[in-house]
Amino acid sequence: MIWMMMALACAPKAQNVVENGSTPSPIPVVGDAREFTPKQPEETLLNSGARLWHLQDTGLPVVSIRVILPGGAASDGSAWGTADIAAQMLRESAGERSAQELAGELRLQANQLWASAGRRTTELGFSGHVNRLEEGLPLLADVIYRPTFSEADWDRVIDQQIQSYRQMLDDGKSLMGAFDQYFLYGSDHPLGTPAMGVPDTLTALDREAVKAWHLSRLVADEVGIVVVGDLTVDEAKNLLDTHLPSWPGESYAAPAVPQLDVLPGDGGVILLDLPGSEQTGIRVLSRAWAPGDEVAAAAEMAGVVLGGSFTSRLNNLLRETKGYTYGAGCRFVDGVYGGIFYASTSVRTDATTPALLDLNGVLVDAVQGFTQEEWGKARSQLRNDAMDTHASRGAMAGALSTAMGMGRNADALQLDLARSQSVTLEQMNAAAPLAIPERGLMMLVGDESVIGPELEQAGIGYELVTVPQ
Repeated sequence: MIWMMMALACAPKAQNVVENGSTPSPIPVVGDAREFTPKQPEETLLNSGARLWHLQDTGLPVVSIRVILPGGAASDGSAWGTADIAAQMLRESAGERSAQELAGELRLQANQLWASAGRRTTELGFSGHVNRLEEGLPLLADVIYRPTFSEADWDRVIDQQIQSYRQMLDDGKSLMGAFDQYFLYGSDHPLGTPAMGVPDTLTALDREAVKAWHLSRLVADEVGIVVVGDLTVDEAKNLLDTHLPSWPGESYAAPAVPQLDVLPGDGGVILLDLPGSEQTGIRVLSRAWAPGDEVAAAAEMAGVVLGGSFTSRLNNLLRETKGYTYGAGCRFVDGVYGGIFYASTSVRTDATTPALLDLNGVLVDAVQGFTQEEWGKARSQLRNDAMDTHASRGAMAGALSTAMGMGRNADALQLDLARSQSVTLEQMNAAAPLAIPERGLMMLVGDESVIGPELEQAGIGYELVTVPQ
């Protein structure tokens, strides 16, 4: 029996035979892309004066809510970490409930609640079953209006933040993300302050002052709310008018953000020493355009080709061809304060210098222009990305809240897609110089004893820097 089984296993495989005389089905042909237009929310005001963007989606009995409050890390001033710690404290005790009781009640309701501080705003997210909103929204109201900021919660959150900072000191990727803007803009610029704070500033924060700052920013005409899910606009308004009826803050002044002609980090190469590191983090960061510049759509397409997908120029060279890294990418990001260009990767320590030269070469060579095929690929990817935002209520609510937080109109998603689809190859080529590394800062995080001599031998000068403590 064993010999028979071996003989069968070794016998030539039979070819596919169509016994009924029919021919195999042809390979399907991909048709033209269907027309797609992002959904636009209905825009209205609540009785409190807060803005509401509402988008009804009846596919599932689920609702996703975003509450956008003014104030983020740009408001910290010298008290680094204020906005981030305030957001974390909103997830602790509130109203009459301890942190454990609040978390337990949300879990029993199958509702989720979170808070996160950005550079300009703070966002609270809430999601759950449409039938549990009457139970869940009072908890959201307590978190916003009546956060406890108890001493026990405060001490624990501050200690956790300090421990997270110390752990980050051994992680090159995290260090680049936390301090790239610090070195580009400088520590005195609102866009350069370390958002999570550092041990010295965190321990100096005053609990009551941070709580007072949070409450003072609850100003109705500065607050925006996004609701996506199985509710009519009238149902959403009634719920929000009932549970978020008013906003106690009287006025909010956004921080002044100076537009400098030259940033402190422009044109620099810096190295943050991480002894014993087996990898080197490489980050290129530059200011790309001024607020409102129409080059944003073309630059975003250029970013897709250079480093915005797995098959991008950067990833193909550094990962697939050279084997320096698991991945490399870049992108252009538009914001209230203008456009920013990022390129980032982590490479083997012994490959730092060639990887740096190759990354630089890809970005510089972009000025030679893109191909028609690359233009088409970028155009298709941005269209697919726009479609992905409709894959879930959470993704849609997130996209809309980002637009609202930037002060844009409710048709922002429609305009973005229309602009990307109308960008010409010539416009895309004209945006390519915005990625040249010399326009901004090049940051390295790795073992200087290994990579320093190689950089110098290649003629790459650098400044050795440290992060604040």
